Amino acid sequence: MVNGASIKCAWDDDALWAPCVDHTIELAAIPFTHVEKKKNGAASSISKGSVAESYSKARGLVGYLHHSTIGLADFHACQSRVGLEQRSIEQDVVTRWRSSHAMGDDLVYNKSAVLEMDKNPKYKEPGEVWGKNALGFVDWDHLEEGTACLLDAAEGSQLLEGDEYPTSSLVVPTVYRLMATSANSHSVYFRNRDEDEYNDPSANAVTVAHDDLQVKIREARERYHERLTDRFHDSIPLSVKRFWFVSAMLDPRFKKLSFDGDTFIKAGMRRDGVKWLSEEYNASFKHKVHDPSRKAAPPIASSG
Repeated sequence: MVNGASIKCAWDDDALWAPCVDHTIELAAIPFTHVEKKKNGAASSISKGSVAESYSKARGLVGYLHHSTIGLADFHACQSRVGLEQRSIEQDVVTRWRSSHAMGDDLVYNKSAVLEMDKNPKYKEPGEVWGKNALGFVDWDHLEEGTACLLDAAEGSQLLEGDEYPTSSLVVPTVYRLMATSANSHSVYFRNRDEDEYNDPSANAVTVAHDDLQVKIREARERYHERLTDRFHDSIPLSVKRFWFVSAMLDPRFKKLSFDGDTFIKAGMRRDGVKWLSEEYNASFKHKVHDPSRKAAPPIASSG
């Protein structure tokens, strides 16, 4: 594990260790996408009617389409009948949490094709993979609302995975924005409704208040917010937090720790950031910067 004790021990001799931000976001998002493990490491059973059960059913459906050529052909036919492009739905991968978000997003987009497939008698058998994983009304709500709640996290983690630009300065703007937008006071934005030209905002609002979400989604979102806050703010080592804040302030875009969704950062945290940057500069760079106005010493004349 990238955040495991062995990795931390190997890198932390000189306080060089910092957690993998993407993996930490994954741990925070578990209340939506997977079953939370017990404290002893054992897997918990999936609760009936939970958000995790809805995502588990979604994996069953998509996994079936990836393993059955006949099923996939029938599904493509259903997509054509309802006016959708014939394409496969992305299968989530355990090691890449964002794939769960993409899977849910894909399924919601193809909901009419899935419902068309449900009409076929051979896919209604309760013992068959498709019938066993049939999605009910609440399951569809969980997938749509869960996808909307994790949209910012999915986009943020993709940004932080970039390998052609520095990413350390992006951590604070990303994770503190996630903490702000996951709070109960912040409404949830539904991109799929906003992009649907046929959507009726009076029936399916594009922005939805926390209290208007499904009960289990509200519970998952609250745990998600708590886990984000704990892992990125409350329990993070001071050396790591200091490194992230100084990196952000050295980026011209965030030098004042001001960015979209920065409401979680208080005035005192900004003052701390300035103090940490000043201390770092004084310790590592002050009096070491070359002054071009100073003339170089004349060369020593040779006695020979």
